Amino acid sequence: MSPDATKKILVLFFDRLPTRWISGYGSDWLETPEFDKMMAEGLTFDDYFSANIDPNDDSWIDPLLEKLEGNDIPLEQEFLPLSHLAATLEASEDDEPTEEEALVADTLEEIVGFFSEEEAGVYWLEIQTNLSERLAQQLPDDREPASSAIAELMKQADFLVGMIRETLKQRELEDKVSIILTSGEGCPLPHQKAGTLHSAATHLPLIVLHPNAAIGERREAICTEIDLADFLVNGNSSEQEPLGLTPLFQSDLAQLHEYLIQKSADAIALRTPAWLFIEQAERNLLFKKPEDRFEVNDLSNKQQEWCESARKFLQLVKNSLTPLPLPEPLKT
Repeated sequence: MSPDATKKILVLFFDRLPTRWISGYGSDWLETPEFDKMMAEGLTFDDYFSANIDPNDDSWIDPLLEKLEGNDIPLEQEFLPLSHLAATLEASEDDEPTEEEALVADTLEEIVGFFSEEEAGVYWLEIQTNLSERLAQQLPDDREPASSAIAELMKQADFLVGMIRETLKQRELEDKVSIILTSGEGCPLPHQKAGTLHSAATHLPLIVLHPNAAIGERREAICTEIDLADFLVNGNSSEQEPLGLTPLFQSDLAQLHEYLIQKSADAIALRTPAWLFIEQAERNLLFKKPEDRFEVNDLSNKQQEWCESARKFLQLVKNSLTPLPLPEPLKT
């Protein structure tokens, strides 16, 4: 890829998309060849987590976008309902374009126009999955809730990823634009037995095509949207050299991501590679990943001393970014 791609970023941001629906992340019942191709050609993060402790709280998105705009980075934000891809998938060459097909085509032209005109900038395409509507007919006893609806969703999502990349290639922009594919949250399911907090709600895809990203490389460093925001800002600021995803690309620095502090409106969490501790106003929760089946597997009563230590630790760092030593390791 051209070095210019460090300054031109296309963010494919799915509002809801857990890793367990992507074959390259280990799904054994869905095939996503375009996602997998992107993973094979770029950098994949295996431990990328939503900073969203509350699945219904998406308030972190607005501050992230404000940070981009506050740094005078050209930013274009558009929305595309994924359901519009259904008509495109089913259309033949002889069919008249539907309204949905025209909207998809217009979006692709806007992306091409933005990166053709801007020397640097971020095009943020929020892809709306409309999962609530798709899962309205959910069958509680299915192996995967409303599996046919999810399979159709992922077919459309995979097709869109391939369509966007092919459009950039045809317009000779493939090597000039970095792509970040990620999600805001997973798919918290209404009944607790359907999945784990780890796999259903917070474990998200993060796939990066970038000049500094080794082809086909995978990282196990724990990271959140905070890392993504810093990359977008620092990688495109005219006041400093592009930094890219330096802390995440470099394996020695990646090893320093041993824990995360994550906040939402009414909770703060401590996440380590094996454990998730959530402090809420009225109670503490402790889960072991990936067996943390929502509150069914809450271990806080069995580890009260460690939870109290973790709670005090979180109090110290709530308003500070200064790294502090973790409480004594919790035995697995």
